[in-house]
Amino acid sequence: MPSLPPLTPPYIPPNTALSDTPELSEVVRQLLVRIRRSLQQAIEQRGLNLSVQAAHVIILTHATKLKTPMQLACQSGYDKAVITRVVKQLLAEGLLNKHKSTQDKRSINLTLTAQGEAVHQQLQQARLQAHQEVFAPLNANELQQVKALLQKCI
Repeated sequence: MPSLPPLTPPYIPPNTALSDTPELSEVVRQLLVRIRRSLQQAIEQRGLNLSVQAAHVIILTHATKLKTPMQLACQSGYDKAVITRVVKQLLAEGLLNKHKSTQDKRSINLTLTAQGEAVHQQLQQARLQAHQEVFAPLNANELQQVKALLQKCI
């Protein structure tokens, strides 16, 4: 995957009224784009040929050990078509296994292979690197405040 262009975060001068800044949702969108780009760069630095979507599928699959594609779509926020494409790719690369569901014969469950577990460990380090890069301007107290405020919105 090609490297992404460097990010230029929006500059908001100190003591600027909220009405004079971009909408809050736009700032959140820009933050998510920055996190996504930083994560993609950290993934590439580790020599992993994965998209951010594939990384999320691996991380979510590891978290509960057994997932259906529909559960992955619901938890990730990606639509079913994206999940289907990513799951096919990860199965072909040997990072996922699929098993018929014992409760619903029409459904499959997904688990990580041993290789998928190894990739998951690298992804955890990539996530840590990306988050440290993005949130570096914040001290520990500010980071806790941001987290608490965002959780309050959720």
